[in-house]
Amino acid sequence: MLSAIGKGAFYRVLSALLLLCCSAVVPAALATAKPTERVLLVIPDGTYVPFWGNVNAFAEAVAEDLGYEILLHVIPPAENNRFRFAKSVFERIDSLPEQARPVLVISFIVKDAEGPLLSGLNERKLDTITFNAPLEPALVRSIGWPREQYRHWLGHVAPDDIETGAALVRILLAAWTDTRPAKMLAFAGDRTNRPSSRRVVGMETEALRSGMIELQQLVYTNWHKEDGLAKSQILFRRHADTNFVWGASDFIVAGVIEMLEGMDVEPGKDLLVGGIDWNEENLDLIAEGKQFVSLGGHLVEAGLALIYFHNYRCGHDFADDIGIQKKTQPIPITQQNVKAYRSKLRQETWPDIDFRRFDYCGKAEADLPSLSPKTLLDLP
Repeated sequence: MLSAIGKGAFYRVLSALLLLCCSAVVPAALATAKPTERVLLVIPDGTYVPFWGNVNAFAEAVAEDLGYEILLHVIPPAENNRFRFAKSVFERIDSLPEQARPVLVISFIVKDAEGPLLSGLNERKLDTITFNAPLEPALVRSIGWPREQYRHWLGHVAPDDIETGAALVRILLAAWTDTRPAKMLAFAGDRTNRPSSRRVVGMETEALRSGMIELQQLVYTNWHKEDGLAKSQILFRRHADTNFVWGASDFIVAGVIEMLEGMDVEPGKDLLVGGIDWNEENLDLIAEGKQFVSLGGHLVEAGLALIYFHNYRCGHDFADDIGIQKKTQPIPITQQNVKAYRSKLRQETWPDIDFRRFDYCGKAEADLPSLSPKTLLDLP
């Protein structure tokens, strides 16, 4: 039996031995720690469209919490076409050393370049989740659904653009109190852009169904604010009695609002303006009452794709819950909720969100939180 003094001496010696042991072991453990895995995020050049900067920033915040590193690959305008798109992605991947190869590719898709992209990624045995643009029926007939022809193509995440275009019409009409149809001007993106085309389909279908919209003219733009301003100058000379402005993007309608203010027209009073994308400048316009609504939420899609992949790797296959294609639903921001939502939509706040709570690995089914733009952004 050790005496009290003996016990004290014994524990002091034991502590010293443990300290020496740990000082030798810990660096070795750190030296053999698993390196951070990389994810290649492919997005178009967002110089004139800040939406893509938001997509990247949100994905970066998710990756940080789940233990991944985002490798960003920006497709310049000259390569954003069916001839150069896939080649640009492959050149980036093939230039990486083996230890830096991504475990996942998250990529937007370009019309008529989907097959070459997915074929090449499948040959390289790179798991892939595509996002942002819809999978058109003709495309699915050609290349199949995810996990069919290309087994490494795990899934697709995209907004329900038809519903988004229709919802914007419904929200504008809900504020219309006249018994006569409202006169509306519509501003789309470019003619070849699939999200814009589907938003227009939703808009036209809902306008016809309601019987309360007189579509005066639909005009196409290059998505930029400056083009919205220039095109609206011409249109409002022809249609000065317009009641609604429907915009396929906030960036376009920001230009329309700027033009209207120069004409001494008060958006929000003389007519209602609605857009899509949750652009930061437009949230200011909503707070000031100049823009009536902005629909959004799809900025989280690349981050959502990464969470799906992370959970898929540990046995929680998203295909079992939502299928291989996830359609995100539009969320409206108006003057009533812009203050509460805006604080959650600043890039600098996203690193403060704990995305580890969406890590399903090792959790029971009953403990799994739902995955949606609202839950990811912690919106009220």
